[in-house]
Amino acid sequence: MADDIPVPFWPELDLYLKHVAKIAVVVQLPEVKSGGLNVSNWEVMEKLRALVAPEEFATLTVLKVMRQMLHFQGELSSLRALRKAIQCLNGKMIRVNGMSQQLRVRAGEADLKFPQKKDWETYFQDRGVPSFSDGLPGDR
Repeated sequence: MADDIPVPFWPELDLYLKHVAKIAVVVQLPEVKSGGLNVSNWEVMEKLRALVAPEEFATLTVLKVMRQMLHFQGELSSLRALRKAIQCLNGKMIRVNGMSQQLRVRAGEADLKFPQKKDWETYFQDRGVPSFSDGLPGDR
C-alpha cells in the first residue's frame, strides 16, 4: 500500500520519513457503587494485544486512568496495521480477572498534536521576543 512506503528525506544519508500510525483506545469500566474496584492496566494491555494479533503494537501506553474508563495510546508499524487494529478493537468486549462484567473497547485514530502558527506566536510573545515579520529573512 502507498501509505506504508517511506518517503525519501535525504537518500544520500539513507534517511526516510515514515507515516505515524497512532491509535487511541478507550476501555469503559462498569459502574461500581462501592469502592475497591481493582483493574490491572497490564492485564488490559495484554488483552488488547491479543485482540490485535497478528498485528503488534510498537508502543502501548496508559494515558489516563479514571473511575469510568482507561485511556490508552499505541503506535503501530503502518497505516494498514492501524486500520486493521481499529477494526479488531472497536466495539469488542473483553473479560478481566476479578470483574463480573465485560469491558467495552472503543478504538480510533489518535489525533496528532502539532503546533499551529498561533501557538508559535504566543510562545515567543510570552517570552518577551519582539514581534517578527514572516516577510523578512531571519524572522521566519
